[in-house]
Amino acid sequence: MVNSGVLDNGEGGTFVKSEKKRETEQAYYKNKIFIPLIIILTVISLSLGITLSLGDDGSQNNYRVVKVLVYSGNDTSENSINQIKKCMDQANSKNLVPGVKFVYDTSKVINNQTLSGYDVLIMAGSETGF
Repeated sequence: MVNSGVLDNGEGGTFVKSEKKRETEQAYYKNKIFIPLIIILTVISLSLGITLSLGDDGSQNNYRVVKVLVYSGNDTSENSINQIKKCMDQANSKNLVPGVKFVYDTSKVINNQTLSGYDVLIMAGSETGF
């Protein structure tokens, strides 16, 4: 049970989780998600031949569009889902994968119908690490 940084160890005792340790854990999980996601998205995007013409100034910029579905159902962490979305938003805004634009959505159900129309399925991590 969490209450202002004090955790119940389940045996009647409590301990305080330091702010520094919490920040270190958050940075670890952020990097644990961010780096593999960028690698996976880059490889997939380079293998796809889907293009979309963008540019409201009349210029023709060709981008490959990668349609990503992020699973948000049972045993997924809201933090993990948000970090995945943030990675794709940053990849788009900072052009981290040149010539590629990621378009994403989330779903709590995975079946043939929900998967149709998507190029990539990302299974978000859980709070327990499984």
